[in-house]
Amino acid sequence: MAKKVRVELKWVVMTATLSLIALIALLKYNTGYFKDLIFTGAIVTILFLLYERLRMTPETYAAVCLAIIVHNLGAFGFYGNNPILPSIPYDVITHVMGIFAATLIAANFLSHYLKVRKDFVAKDIILLCVIFLVGLGIGSVVETMEFTGYLMWGAGEGFFQFGTGDYNGISDCGKLTDIVGGGYFDTMEDLIANMFGAAAAVILMGINFFVLKRELV
Repeated sequence: MAKKVRVELKWVVMTATLSLIALIALLKYNTGYFKDLIFTGAIVTILFLLYERLRMTPETYAAVCLAIIVHNLGAFGFYGNNPILPSIPYDVITHVMGIFAATLIAANFLSHYLKVRKDFVAKDIILLCVIFLVGLGIGSVVETMEFTGYLMWGAGEGFFQFGTGDYNGISDCGKLTDIVGGGYFDTMEDLIANMFGAAAAVILMGINFFVLKRELV
């Protein structure tokens, strides 16, 4: 019964996410985010189809969908004006959430190599490091997509271009920004945010297996 509920939950999450993406697309079809909406809609669908093969849980799938929705809400100008946590750049929030969710997918897929046991062994530590590096790798792919999009379409919004919110500056970098350009700082800030997201996912998996001692369902 519990398994049936969990299976039905993934249908609810997918339907709600695709519906929200469609609604945002309807309202913002003439913005740079339209490419993102199509791309993320495909990701939600593909992950749903690969749900069992990737050994995903409803919680992981929900985390991915939430990160996607938060990113796409940027179509309403949130990257330039964060309404959730004004003191934190919206770009940082979306990168931490996105890479946290992506790293959880990697952790789910490799979870059968992790066993609930009393203490860490070398194999567990190495595997958690691999999961962490996978998360960082996915984050690097996102940055490459942004750079490639900039070369193809120029400045703009969303995954595929460099625009509003991509560099707000966590401090006054003065002449350094003029010398190397905001894009360099944006990339490094994004990679640091990715690192925090990946680390959070790895810590969560470590707690799940070695503190709570629970296998993934």
